[in-house]
Amino acid sequence: MRVGPFTIQLPGAMREDDPYWDAFISAPPVDPNNVIAGGIRGLPEGTVYPIKTDVHSPEIMSRHVKELALFLGADRCGIAALGPSPPAPLPRLGEGKEAEEYPFAIVCVLKADYDPRSAQGIGGQAPALKGAYVTFNLGAWIRECGYRATREGDLDAAGLAQRAGLGWVDGRGRFEVPGVGPYAYVTNVLRTDLPLAADGKAVP
Repeated sequence: MRVGPFTIQLPGAMREDDPYWDAFISAPPVDPNNVIAGGIRGLPEGTVYPIKTDVHSPEIMSRHVKELALFLGADRCGIAALGPSPPAPLPRLGEGKEAEEYPFAIVCVLKADYDPRSAQGIGGQAPALKGAYVTFNLGAWIRECGYRATREGDLDAAGLAQRAGLGWVDGRGRFEVPGVGPYAYVTNVLRTDLPLAADGKAVP
């Protein structure tokens, strides 16, 4: 669009025609260290405070967890029980350590203009960066409260988000959330033994 002596490119046209924008969104970086989300995920998790914070009600604590996730930048947050009802724990963890059980999963969903699974560029991975920031800080707060919390990338995050009532997986394998936009990015699952109340399963 031309206004007097100035030429202004509208955002939509710029994104469609600009090869630099396409590279910013789609081209994977040559060095993975240039993608900050991977660096955050690789940070060691802190220790658990030895004195547990009193949890008067799992329902109230669940509300606090969700409010903190939204404050940190998530658009939706849900809690799923890891196993059938009553919740069964995950397989025991630890290498030579005392076995630990994590009965709950905290799952966060963020809006995304591009699907991070296919948009591997630095710009396309923006939701992954934001999600890593959310789960890192949420897990740190839970450990400061005296409970275990660890990020897990191998679990079925979309399936757990569906179980937590956040949305559903469509026929194309994409996770859909009403009101979130064309794409919904599901963060890595945060497993915890913090006493929480699990949410219900979504029905498409």
